[in-house]
Amino acid sequence: EVDDRELRALCASCPWLHVENAEGVEWTVTVPGRAQDFVDLHSPEDLYPPELWAAASAYLSALEGEDMVLPGGRYMCARM
Repeated sequence: EVDDRELRALCASCPWLHVENAEGVEWTVTVPGRAQDFVDLHSPEDLYPPELWAAASAYLSALEGEDMVLPGGRYMCARM
């Protein structure tokens, strides 16, 4: 497990990264000069087509047993 404060300090000390405060206690790290194509989880706008959600629903509905378990934390889930 990584301490958020230590990770933020490490990122802030790197000249190739840009650290910004976000909502609440959240913060973001970006690479200057690179496109920032992130999904805003607070936006009411859905950028994905209905077909994607239908396929995701079908896939998730078909999962059983151990296939239904995800690792803890956003980072570990994103790595899958």
